[in-house]
Amino acid sequence: MKKLLSTLILLSATAGFVQSDDSIYGPGGVNLGPDGNPYRQQQRQDAVAEEESESALILRQQSNGHYFVDGSINGSPLVFVIDTGASVVTLPREVALGAGIYCENDTTVETANGTVQACTGTIPKLKFGDFTLTDLRCILVPKLKQALLGSNVLKDFKLLQNNGEMRITKKINAR
Repeated sequence: MKKLLSTLILLSATAGFVQSDDSIYGPGGVNLGPDGNPYRQQQRQDAVAEEESESALILRQQSNGHYFVDGSINGSPLVFVIDTGASVVTLPREVALGAGIYCENDTTVETANGTVQACTGTIPKLKFGDFTLTDLRCILVPKLKQALLGSNVLKDFKLLQNNGEMRITKKINAR
């Protein structure tokens, strides 16, 4: 009975050391990750460490529900609204022309307010927060009131929203 009691105590004491994740453990208790590949596990750990070391841009949601960020195109300051529904960066034509961005091709654009005539262009240098991107496609729209930071930029970033805040960090291996 004493031996059985000692065994139960030993088992319950070591139970806290049993891993509850899906990882595979190798010799010496080395965590090989869920697929049993130690190199992939190290890559995942490196990616998490790198991602955590990246600078993050924190934006507060405004009373209208949107997130705005100060930025610039070719050194000309402007304010972007973060717009995951916009395929590409979309600029008021007057703002784009003032920053030296000109129409390359005419196009029509479907917006929430209907179809509008616009043109495409290229932004040599776009900045927002501590992030700088180059050679971006954009659309120049006449009478547009607000510059939109679209998915051709946002695809390279991780966006997390929580309690009225948006946290933006650069994705690993993004351009």
